[in-house]
Amino acid sequence: MSLVKATGEYQRIHRKWFGVLEPPPITLQSVLKYLLLATAVFLLVSLVLIVWSVSLKKLVSLRTKELEEEIRERQIAEAARRQSEQQASFLSNLLEESSQPFAISYPDGRFGIYNAAVAQLLGYSRAELMELDWAKDLTPPEWLDKERTILEKLHSTGQPVRYEKEYIRQDGTRVPVELFVHLYRTQEGQPEYYYAFITDITERQRAAEEKAKLEAQLVRAQKRDQCL
Repeated sequence: MSLVKATGEYQRIHRKWFGVLEPPPITLQSVLKYLLLATAVFLLVSLVLIVWSVSLKKLVSLRTKELEEEIRERQIAEAARRQSEQQASFLSNLLEESSQPFAISYPDGRFGIYNAAVAQLLGYSRAELMELDWAKDLTPPEWLDKERTILEKLHSTGQPVRYEKEYIRQDGTRVPVELFVHLYRTQEGQPEYYYAFITDITERQRAAEEKAKLEAQLVRAQKRDQCL
């Protein structure tokens, strides 16, 4: 029996049929082995936690910078929007209160935007102007062909045009004007609307007529002097 126990055969037979005979002896080597294993697991978990913590800090830092950049861009965009609105409001008020008639109209004859000076020049209310066709209702027939030719040139070259014509006022009288017309196109290059600065040239024409009369009188006077 001693010999069987010494060879380990007894423990093998006992484990097979009856279970473990007695716990294996605890040795310093096994203790060190488990300590090293536990230490390795602890170090591995600690390393993972450290790497995760550093990565998390970097991620938080990166996201914080992104948020700060987004906030800064939004602030810049908001400031630009407010500035644009202020400029648009300033220009709108400037055009509306200007004594220089200004109008936006469409190639089909409709009026778009215009200031009070236009309504005052033509003698119509704003509501009445919105119902009128600037070609058919306000332009004398003899001016239509000339104006059509000029606007066709504007469409062709895209360069602003300056020309004279007459408008028919609400009371039926005519007012001579000079137009400085620009063309605005869509992104596809199609004509969308005109915007024009309108100048009443009544006084200019009257002065030109007076000058012509004086020159004619001077010529007649010179001819009389020569005859004498």
